[in-house]
Amino acid sequence: MGGGSVRRALWGVDVKTLNRPVYSLADAAEILRMSPGTLAWWLDGGERGRRVYPPVIRVEPTGERSLTWGEFVEAGLLRQYRRELGVRLQRPKQQPP
Repeated sequence: MGGGSVRRALWGVDVKTLNRPVYSLADAAEILRMSPGTLAWWLDGGERGRRVYPPVIRVEPTGERSLTWGEFVEAGLLRQYRRELGVRLQRPKQQPP
């Protein structure tokens, strides 16, 4: 691939496809069978009292009320880990260096 080529993910899916908004927050929450408030919290973090909690899914809060395909898939996996395996969110996900 040349320097100007579009990077491709596994199975030949255009990386831009993973970053294109595909569901509203309300629709994604309904499909995933979860609270829209929880999904919004995972996407953009929030504040409770004096504590600030960073986003779980997004690198930085965006306030965007729609989900990309990649965010939707990650939210579904996270929901499943939490419900079926009892995985707790104890700290924000670590970003690669």
